[in-house]
Amino acid sequence: MDVIVGGLLAIIASLVGQAVAHRFARRNAAAANQWAREEKLRQERVSAYSEFAGALTTYRRAMLDRAFSVVEDRDRPDVEQLRRESRRSRDNTLQALYLVELLADRSEVVDAAQTAYYSMERFLGVEDRDGTENIRNHTRATIQSFVRTARTTIDHDPPRRT
Repeated sequence: MDVIVGGLLAIIASLVGQAVAHRFARRNAAAANQWAREEKLRQERVSAYSEFAGALTTYRRAMLDRAFSVVEDRDRPDVEQLRRESRRSRDNTLQALYLVELLADRSEVVDAAQTAYYSMERFLGVEDRDGTENIRNHTRATIQSFVRTARTTIDHDPPRRT
């Protein structure tokens, strides 16, 4: 009888041990999957924010070239080419803005991105060199503001495994 009770206790202990081990394994797998998802999203945000900042810089350069060509010599033969280039840059930047809007988890990032994007329109009403310089400084500040805001919202360390 003692042998039978001992055998049953061994079987029960073995089953309980397997159940507990299975539960911890499932919990660890779920935590690992969650960590992987968070890290992938963080990396996508970093990439999107970086791409947008680069597109903004290119768009700003195109708008500066266009503005200076208008201020310095409105009859330059390449003015139309500069307009086309600024429009292409605007389109690329708008695509990057949409990606930021999709991935950003904080409204201040989207607000800073939109502010930087729409600040470039100020180049369209430029009248003189001083006005161009003022807009140049303003647009640089809006790009820097976006970068600072985006940087503060991204964890520089990958998510911790728990």
